[in-house]
Amino acid sequence: MDGRWDVDYAFVDPAVDPVRSLAFNYQVYNLVSESELTSQEFRWSHELDSGTRWVAGLYFEQDDIDFKNFGVQLFNTDFRWDTEIESETQAVFGQLVLPFLEDFELTLGGRYQVIEKDLDLDYFVTPIVNGQVVLGSPVLELKADERWTAFLPKVAISYRVNDAWTTYASVAKGYMPGGFNFIASTPNVEDNQFDPQISWSYELGTKASLLDDRLFLSAAAFYMDIKDIHVFTAQGLQFVTSNAAKASSHGIELEADFLIDDRWQANAALGLINAEYDDYTDEMGNVNDGNKIQRTPSHSINLGVQYNDPSGFYGRVDLVNYGKFYFDATNQLEQDGYTILNLKAGYAAANWEVYAYADNVTDTDYKTSGQPGNAAGTVVEFGDPREFGVGLIYRF
Repeated sequence: MDGRWDVDYAFVDPAVDPVRSLAFNYQVYNLVSESELTSQEFRWSHELDSGTRWVAGLYFEQDDIDFKNFGVQLFNTDFRWDTEIESETQAVFGQLVLPFLEDFELTLGGRYQVIEKDLDLDYFVTPIVNGQVVLGSPVLELKADERWTAFLPKVAISYRVNDAWTTYASVAKGYMPGGFNFIASTPNVEDNQFDPQISWSYELGTKASLLDDRLFLSAAAFYMDIKDIHVFTAQGLQFVTSNAAKASSHGIELEADFLIDDRWQANAALGLINAEYDDYTDEMGNVNDGNKIQRTPSHSINLGVQYNDPSGFYGRVDLVNYGKFYFDATNQLEQDGYTILNLKAGYAAANWEVYAYADNVTDTDYKTSGQPGNAAGTVVEFGDPREFGVGLIYRF
């Protein structure tokens, strides 16, 4: 990736005012990066005549992200980080399903993983002379490595009420690894590191198949207790990841899929969630206890209808609605609820497909990210406007 964009959206013609042009024209972000990801998974599974079944596997991942120029130019000075973070993940996992008492099943699962990350960071502060940047020695060098291990268990029990209706309850541990930020202005590793996010999820649910397997229904209620949740905040003109001590969320999810007939299909989904920080005082001293967790909509609604003609022609309409949410932990910058309408039509044959689509048909304005109060003021990014296109898929 190679990007460069304006910070203050101002331009002064050097021929008209050379002094002010240096002040305004060099307020730009730079981003030059390369990334490489390699992953491999092996799975083994088996099922016995008794209904007992198991799956086991190994997982490996190597991730290398290299920011060769990640920074900002302000006035006549270039601030940049040359940062490389290498990450390696190794994991072994397995799951066993045991039927008992005729209508019950017990699921026992687990994953043990080891994640290692290495940081190699150089920070440069360089004068801009005649529009040129000639790097010298870095003003800060930071090297660090960290190793995280985790065991993630899962326990679930299900009860088959009848051939069409099943209920279940589950408990599972979730995990998002820690890491390093790509920027640093101090030699202290702890200032540039964030901890793993650990959660325990509890869920009660039910699933049903009705009308001769033409109507599928599911409902679930959940509660999640989160420790060291990842938080994204502004640090000067850059964005960094840190941790909030505690958070929690709870809600319900409802889904329905209906095969109306051989040609028509409809689906609907509703999610309601209340997600809050329970214990979080940020670096600026703001007490965010009780604030909504950033980027978590209060609800989501999905409605879709699809027509499939026996000749291969098809058409689909999708309506998506999101509730209000906040981009920051202080809940200063918000996005009100909005609705997106998408259309798609095409023709599918044995191994190829051609289609046309129209996304965001009503050209709804909405924000996808934002951060208030950094050095460049409030910065937001808007979602894609109305878009039309065509596509071709060939399968072999």
